[in-house]
Amino acid sequence: MRAFVRRIRDDERGLTLVELIASLSIMSMVMGTIYGVITFGFNAYHKVTIENDLRNESDLIMSAIINEMYEFGADRVKKHKNRTDGQLDGITLIDTLSDGNDEEKYILLKTDGEGLRLYIGGDEEGLAGDESHMVLRSQLLPGSTIELKCPGSPEPEACGSGLIDVRMELGQTYEGKEHKLALQSKFGF
Repeated sequence: MRAFVRRIRDDERGLTLVELIASLSIMSMVMGTIYGVITFGFNAYHKVTIENDLRNESDLIMSAIINEMYEFGADRVKKHKNRTDGQLDGITLIDTLSDGNDEEKYILLKTDGEGLRLYIGGDEEGLAGDESHMVLRSQLLPGSTIELKCPGSPEPEACGSGLIDVRMELGQTYEGKEHKLALQSKFGF
């Protein structure tokens, strides 16, 4: 190797064609490897970023549902009756006031022209507006449900204690690839 380096350094004739082709071949292999590693790194970074976004949004959804339930302090919870051609799925929180009247709040999945959206609010008229919908970068995918399970009764009208089963599928698209996250959470009230 020393003789080769000494010849190049002392000789001003330059490189031969064979030496030039050999050095370009080695350089192209090294550059190809570097390009592959960098591309893999960027793709892995974007995948992890999207997965973190999906996890963060699923945590946001679950905390919003749990906060609404415990801030409202419902006496009873019932399965929401679909009054708009099966476009709503979820639960109704009922609190009996001191005057005997019931106050209701809703935690619903709403199907509309824009897809599936989560609604948390105090009146059904608010379903038409956007102010009570959670704004997410991810999409709620079909298969997302909010179910009520009460002990001792398969189809209760309303129950004072039970289990709420939330199943959500979130998705984001990046460069034509669909990234999904399935979330299932159960909590008692």
